[in-house]
Amino acid sequence: MLQDVETCSPSYPFDQGKSGEDLHPLYGALGPGVHRVRMVQAGLDAFMVTDYALLRQVFEDEATFRPLEENIPGIPPVQGTLLGMWGSDHRRVRRPAVASFTAHAVRERLPGIGAQVAGRLEALAARGRPVDLVSEFAFPLTLAVLGETLGVPEDDRHLFADWGDRYVDLTDLGEAERAAREMCAYIAEALERRRAAGPASDLLSRYVHTEHGLRVSGEEAAMVGMAVIVAGWESTAGLITSMVHYLLTHLDQWERLVADPALADNAVHELLRTRAAGSDDGPARRTTRDVVLGGVEIPAGTIVLVAKDAANRDAARFPDPDAVDLARPDADENLSFGAGPHVCLGRNLGVAVLRCVLSELAARHPGARLTGEPVTWQEGSGVRRPERLMVTLV
Repeated sequence: MLQDVETCSPSYPFDQGKSGEDLHPLYGALGPGVHRVRMVQAGLDAFMVTDYALLRQVFEDEATFRPLEENIPGIPPVQGTLLGMWGSDHRRVRRPAVASFTAHAVRERLPGIGAQVAGRLEALAARGRPVDLVSEFAFPLTLAVLGETLGVPEDDRHLFADWGDRYVDLTDLGEAERAAREMCAYIAEALERRRAAGPASDLLSRYVHTEHGLRVSGEEAAMVGMAVIVAGWESTAGLITSMVHYLLTHLDQWERLVADPALADNAVHELLRTRAAGSDDGPARRTTRDVVLGGVEIPAGTIVLVAKDAANRDAARFPDPDAVDLARPDADENLSFGAGPHVCLGRNLGVAVLRCVLSELAARHPGARLTGEPVTWQEGSGVRRPERLMVTLV
């Protein structure tokens, strides 16, 4: 028998743009399933999927659940980006970039990433004062790693910091669109410089000097470059700071990591499962046909919100889901990076950066502590992170 959805739909977003460290309690109150919500900014009804198995179905069935083709108030725009493509076009445009993010490619970069993390921590500790792990470490580190991936000159990387901040600002979609256009224009010029310079190993070069890259238009290649920065920079920086914040406010967990650095890899996955990276449930989909999901009828043309962080706490998949167990054996099955054809392109690289940060921080600064400065969380953004995180590196 088909289930009736709630007759009184909760207003979404639940936190009204004022996200904090933890998921809004309404996610837990709703529980795993398919729930109708009212998108107050857009004045539209939508369905939110919070069940792990059902959400995997949504991710894997792009014929039924497709990216949005238009801007919706309150939802980060994906039109004209890799996240907004599907089917053969999505595979064609994505394929040249994959080589930069394979497990093998990331392993080859690990020594360099580790050295960069260690060097930045050493330089900050040498200052002999508390440091803001957000602005002084996480942001410059992740921007440097992604800049190297794309092949963006060091002197130009600050431009992406401004563009990225504007793009994830959910309070002004017009500004987000302008930031996207500016990024794409810069990357289009960079692609032309790569074409003239000859083959190289960076991502942009793969779009102008490889067989698969030549099947991608200049506009499409520029869009991929923008997506790498937007999807990877501030989200990874946010994860670094939210993970460190959790560990240093739960010193028993921190001491466990310090005592056993080999836990770093699994700890990253468990913290990905339990520390929400985003304050939005996206990228949203729209149904192409009438569909029944988890016993709930969803009409064609309906917006579907993918509540990854809620699904990561589905007790049917992760027993005792609210408990943080750094040694949880299946933590890497979390849905933080999505699944299916649109699984995050930079997943391997993001995990590697996070692992390097936790392992180097625990090994070099086992006495690291928060200064006690009150922590406020960024509002009105698609990224959930502390505004500042003042840490003493000991």
